[in-house]
Amino acid sequence: MGETCIPQTPERIVTLTMPALANLIALGIQPVGTATYGAFYGITVQPYLQDKVDGIDWVGSNDQPNLEKLIQLNPDLILGIKKQHEPIYKQLSQIAPTVLFELEDRSQWQQLVLDLGAVLDHTPAAEKLLRTYGKRVSELREQLGEQGLQQEVSIAYVMGGDIYSEATNSFSGSILADVGLRRSPAQERVDPNNDRLIFSQERIDTIDGDVLFVPKSGNQLDQDQDAFMQKPLWQTLKAVQQGRVYRVNLWDWTGLDILAAHEVLDDLFKYLVIEE
Repeated sequence: MGETCIPQTPERIVTLTMPALANLIALGIQPVGTATYGAFYGITVQPYLQDKVDGIDWVGSNDQPNLEKLIQLNPDLILGIKKQHEPIYKQLSQIAPTVLFELEDRSQWQQLVLDLGAVLDHTPAAEKLLRTYGKRVSELREQLGEQGLQQEVSIAYVMGGDIYSEATNSFSGSILADVGLRRSPAQERVDPNNDRLIFSQERIDTIDGDVLFVPKSGNQLDQDQDAFMQKPLWQTLKAVQQGRVYRVNLWDWTGLDILAAHEVLDDLFKYLVIEE
């Protein structure tokens, strides 16, 4: 895609991806526009961003940005993801200098923070964000202690006819790994396609553990999970029998940004430390 000449101090940034939007906000930078989630997801932006996006214009969905709206915003820098936006890079670069970040693996979310900081000449601030994250991870590890870290932690939810789980190279999986928490055996693996692990409902044993986190979207995507939790099969899980199933926010646990990472840590402190 060649080199991109980036303005020294861009003032009209447009993001085409939610991680870039959240990381910009964490750096104290407000873009003039952003793409949002598509209609399928039932939300515009993640709940943890909803009180932070006043004054930001929408430019379509992240998988299909509206180029006409983008032009109207007169951006001086466009930020996207290579895997998602490379097909329209030429059109984007004709509107404004465009940077597409690499994200081949969801566990590389911290590198996105650093890459964004480098592009905007905010590397010290980006490094500080990650140090703060690292400090909280260390605090959680210390409060859990050796016994707490031996818990098997499962992340799973039902959608359609299958059970989905987060691999160790997922966003939330990488956070659990940073803390040093064990995963349920079937989930303790890297997915080569960088996607979620999928199990049939008959393989419910694959999602059991000492603790089970069940991400909840807060919209129609939860219907299959809610129905499955009423089935007798659900009651066979050890985590269910011991009352250690926790509904957490799907958007937090799949966020791919520094703000979402802190939301996940908040849940881990809340549900794992207090009980110990």
